[in-house]
Amino acid sequence: MHYSFEPGLISKPEKYARNGLNPELGLSKVDVKEAKSLYPALGKMPDPELVALESRRLKLKPGQQANFTIKTTRTRNYTIQTFGASDSVMVLFEKIGDEPQYVDGDDDSTYGHNARIEAKLYRGREYILRARLYYAEAGGEMAVFMW
Repeated sequence: MHYSFEPGLISKPEKYARNGLNPELGLSKVDVKEAKSLYPALGKMPDPELVALESRRLKLKPGQQANFTIKTTRTRNYTIQTFGASDSVMVLFEKIGDEPQYVDGDDDSTYGHNARIEAKLYRGREYILRARLYYAEAGGEMAVFMW
């Protein structure tokens, strides 16, 4: 192939051609800001409790998350589901020590149904439910219900 210049005669890009790109190590300010928007810090106040047969209304903006504590009084199979015209994801963890352990999760992934988890929960154990809104038609209004 024929080029209209000799190798190494490119003015400004020459330093990159010879030395390569050397970005600073670590995350940029933009990276940190974006990560914090996707994964907000957990609050200092205790999460509200989600109780069987009581719905919790949520008014979230896209990307926002609601966290709930679940303490069941009976060992049995439970269903937890979101309701509303929204694209949401829910993840259920069991609180074991300092690190929550994944139990189950569901992402409605724009399929026209709501996020739904069916899991056996045990009396005397503590669980954490995290529900995140990706998109909503009705201003982020949705509810989560456990039965």
